[in-house]
Amino acid sequence: MKRAVIVLSLACLPSAAAAQQDSMARLADVLPASVREQVLDRIATARARDLPERAMANLALEGLAKGRSGADVLAAVEVLVADMGRAHEALQSAGHDPLEGEIEAATAAMRMGVDGESISELARSGPSGRSLAVPLLVLGGLTERGLPSDDALAAVRQRLAARASDSELLGSLPPMGGGAGRSQRPDFVGGPEPVTGAPVPVGPQQGRGRPEGRGRGGGPGN
Repeated sequence: MKRAVIVLSLACLPSAAAAQQDSMARLADVLPASVREQVLDRIATARARDLPERAMANLALEGLAKGRSGADVLAAVEVLVADMGRAHEALQSAGHDPLEGEIEAATAAMRMGVDGESISELARSGPSGRSLAVPLLVLGGLTERGLPSDDALAAVRQRLAARASDSELLGSLPPMGGGAGRSQRPDFVGGPEPVTGAPVPVGPQQGRGRPEGRGRGGGPGN
């Protein structure tokens, strides 16, 4: 499946909210009249399900900027909504109440070949008080590079247990095209020298951390 392309945003909550409003305002202005109501209604319905509206608005704006037809933009939004819905369900099934950036990251990971159960397991076992956006994307990056799902999940979980930072997780990804098969798993888990410039799609993180107890599907200590 086509790789998800979502831009990492380290903006604080107020500016992220303003950007979201700006995206929606621009979208309402530029959508063709033939699909404007359908697209905006689809986004509003998805927002009511706690799916990130800014990702949908930005996808539609990108499509329009590239000259896509209104019908194509609507279809792309509907596909993204369906994908984000599955990602959201995978996170919630672990008892995790995801942030917007985590939903977008899980969506990107699933588009890179990660299955819903692996998403759920990472959410279930992830550390409390920490956003799962980058760990999810690293899971997707390893899977996309050819590492078997179980090995990719084990590698990310081991790094999290070792308290690796987000930058350390991203820096440990092998470069695309270099192969990340089963034989390379010990190098990743063991902590190779950081690989710079690893092309990983990253979802906007609205909120850099999570309250205690939101990483294990229940209260603290679960």
